[in-house]
Parts: sequence; structure tokens; C-alpha cells
Amino acid sequence: MKRTFIFLLFGLAMGLQAFSSKGEYAIIGVDVISMRSDEIDRNQTVIIKDGRIELVANADEANVSENAFQIDGVGKFLIPGLAELHAHIPIPIEGDVAPAHEAMMLFVAHGITTIRGMKGDVYHLNLRDQIAAGDVVGPRIFTCGARLNSGTVKTVEGAKKIVEEQFDAGFDFIKIHRNLSPELFHAIADAADALDMGIAGHVPETVGIREALSRNYLTIDHFDGYMEGLAPDSMEIIPFKYGGLFAVPLATKADVSKMEALVQLTKSKNTWMVPTAAWLERLVTPADPQVYLSEPGMAYVSKKMREGWARSKANRNRSIDPQTAKKYVEIRRALLKNMHDAGVGMLFGCDAPQFANVPGFSMHHEIESYQATGLSNMDILKMATINPAIFFKKTNVFGTIQEGLDADLALLDGNPLEDMENLRDPVGVMLRGKWLSREYLETELAKIAEKYR
Repeated sequence: MKRTFIFLLFGLAMGLQAFSSKGEYAIIGVDVISMRSDEIDRNQTVIIKDGRIELVANADEANVSENAFQIDGVGKFLIPGLAELHAHIPIPIEGDVAPAHEAMMLFVAHGITTIRGMKGDVYHLNLRDQIAAGDVVGPRIFTCGARLNSGTVKTVEGAKKIVEEQFDAGFDFIKIHRNLSPELFHAIADAADALDMGIAGHVPETVGIREALSRNYLTIDHFDGYMEGLAPDSMEIIPFKYGGLFAVPLATKADVSKMEALVQLTKSKNTWMVPTAAWLERLVTPADPQVYLSEPGMAYVSKKMREGWARSKANRNRSIDPQTAKKYVEIRRALLKNMHDAGVGMLFGCDAPQFANVPGFSMHHEIESYQATGLSNMDILKMATINPAIFFKKTNVFGTIQEGLDADLALLDGNPLEDMENLRDPVGVMLRGKWLSREYLETELAKIAEKYR
């Protein structure tokens, strides 16, 4: 009993000193969901040293150093850290970096240890370096530069120049937005190909999904362009008339018999999908804005942002026909399920922070949408763990629990394969070998909530 009490006190101290030097840890007697298979490895001891997983072995056979800080894993479940592949990292206004740091903490507090920023800024490169150095608590960052659209790209020469500038700056990929001419779109894609960067994001309406898939898209996010791709052949798609909010008005006109060929084309091009299902479903379907404002995550965003989201939702409710919205959701869910069943690469992404999507909290809305589509809990967990590692070609770094990989882990009270609600409130998060206890995480979240009371 005395030893347990000492460990609890030490665990709290280690948690509150989130970024002390990397030490040696042993998670004892835990059930491991390694994501290397669909099986659960029972009663394991996982030893972490110098930021990496040193050993995964049966608890009865593992040799634990007396110098290791021991974490009781009995009755608990260990999973790889989760990945959010469509995040919006706040951009400082007048030098205020607090919102970005708060978003990073919100991600980590929910077991998210890797994110892909989709609305880039040079500051995000600095933040990426600060996190890697341990100066800021946050997930591993992959990020694009400023999104490319008709406002940022005017000429073919300009397209080449801005892609090269983003490459030289150290951004990971190029973010495409919707309002680009075919000429400029292809110029951007050519420049990105020349640098082996790849493009991601939206599909310009003037290009269309089929022509877009002929290029090196790393991901298409939100299923952008697919609703237009289901339009009847007899229908002329006028750019920007049906765009708006991802072509919602086209839902009642869609020819779903075209879906299978479009899915197969996507698979043949090895283009990954980031559905951001819940964000769009919550935005287009009728609901009183107050329903969203009463959700727990809203305690962690400013009053100004909450009010802006409420106005946006009220405006959407007035502008979108409920039956059209219902049909839109049905088609998107069918598309998601068909993509998954066909073997198209699927990645977890919530588009947070964004309308009524608070980092970390939004993960559970997204899970509910995937479950309603028919995906299993294992399918969903793969989208947030091993699939991102495969996508980034980083399976030797993260995404599974195995020896030699970075120690990005989340310790849970219950089995997420039985109930995904068990992803809420981790017992602790291991962030590249640094243990963040539940006490530490709750303390940091309380600071954010207090700021926005």
C-alpha cells in the first residue's frame, strides 16, 4: 500500500512536470491493442526508455528495472496515440500564440499525438519545432503552407514560385482550395510533382473530381467534388453555382449509379480520403444552435467564437432544405461505406477547431458518424492509428505499439473495441516518451476553461 501511494504521488509530480527529461517507464499488466493485428495482447508490460518503446512482453516474463517509473496497467488498455488528419491550427493574431497552444493541449488531452494542419502558416513551422524540442506540449505536426486559390495564385509562373517557396520553407504538402482555374490547378500540381510534395484538400469545381484524380492527390478531404461527380450527364455543372457548402443542393439530383465507378477510379489512383463526416453533417442538418453550445467542449473556446458558430448555424438552417440535407447525408454515408469496403485508404479527420468542432471533443462526433455508416470500432481505430502511419510512410515511427517506435500512447480505463466512449478521459498520455497523467491533463484543461468562463 505504501509503495502504491508513493507511486501515485510521483505520478502526479511527473504529470505536472510534463516536459521533464525523458525517463524510463514501465506500464505493468496492461492489455495492449497494438494495431499490428485485430487481437488484444493480454497482461503485457510495456517498457519505454529515451522516448521509444523498448520492450513489449508478457508481464510475468518482463524484467523491469528498479529505476523505471511504474504505471499500473492492470484492467486497463493501451493503444497507439491517435492522429487527427484534418486539423486547423490557430494562427496568432497580434502575436498571441495562446489559442494555438490551447488547441495543442486539447488534442493531446484526448490521446491525439499526431495532427496534420490544413490551414497553414509560417508560425506552424515554428510551433512544430517547439513541440519537437519539448518547449510546447503538443502532438507531432505535419502541415501545409497557405492554401492556394485564385486569391493567392494568379499566373502559371506564380504557381510554380509559390510551390517552390513552400517547399523551401519546409512545409510537407500543398493545400489546394476550390476556386482555381484548370490551368492554375495543373500548374500547381506540376510544380508539386517536380518537388515530390503532392497536393491535398479540395477539388476545384472547374476541374472536377475525375480530372482531379488524374493528378497526385495525397488526400481529398470532405469528399469534395464527389457530389458534383454524381450529377446526371444531362446536367451542366456551373462553377460556383452549386459549390457553396460542398454542393449540398445537388443531393436531390445525384445519380448514385455513378458511385461505384467513381469509387473504383479513386482506388486505382491510390488517393486517400479524409471524410470529416460529422462536421458537415452537423452543419447542414437542422438543429437549434443552442444544442451545440451546450456541449462540454464549448467550455474551451471563447464566447466570441461560440457566438459566431451559433450565428453561422442559424444562417445555415435558413438556407438549406431539411430534406435535401437528409439526402445529402445519406449519399455521403453510402460513399464512405463503399470507399471503405472497396479498400480506399481512409484517414480520421474532424476539421477541428472549426464550426462546433472543438479539438479532441470533435473526435467523438466523428466516431458516431462512422458508426452510423456501418464501420466497426476496429475500422475506426485503424483510421486514427496505423492508417496515418502508412499514409505518411512512417510505420517505423508511430501508429502501432511495437519495439523501436516512438512512445506515443494512450492508456484507457476500458476497451475501445467494445465501446469507443472509452477513448474519453485517458488515464494518461505518453507523448514521445513523456508521461502526461490524467491529473496533469485535467489541470491544464481547467486553466483553458477558466480563461473562457
